[in-house]
Amino acid sequence: DAPTAVKLLQVLIALKHGVKPGAYVGADEPHDAQLMIGNLGLRHRRGLRDHPHTYDLGEEWIRWTSLPFVFARWVMRTDLERQEAIVLEDSLYTSLQDWADGLYRVSGPSDRVPVHPSEIHTYTQGLRYFIGVPEERSIALFQGYLGELGNQ
Repeated sequence: DAPTAVKLLQVLIALKHGVKPGAYVGADEPHDAQLMIGNLGLRHRRGLRDHPHTYDLGEEWIRWTSLPFVFARWVMRTDLERQEAIVLEDSLYTSLQDWADGLYRVSGPSDRVPVHPSEIHTYTQGLRYFIGVPEERSIALFQGYLGELGNQ
């Protein structure tokens, strides 16, 4: 479901912790650990009955590298007309602002994801929406680590 998160997990397990898992399996198969992302990850952020330990992959990356992790980035085709690119960029910034404004109007947890608004605020404060030098370094480092994993 989230190839970047899966690859980050593999990098952290193999290169940070020096562990070679027996196999990566689906959630329906017997397993010792489980990767949960998005709403499912937020819903179980304090652990599961048989899996009490939780780790935030982004936080683990930061502890290891002192760099922010880039899970995704918006890109545009180089042949896109300049005016179309400007409209798209403006739409993205407007949507981001509307989303951020909406966070402050959240009054309580939803049925889908029982997370208190203060936790949502804390969580979203760690998200970055611009690629700068630290993010570029992080992307390059992650690509290098993926290359190392490809050779193992």
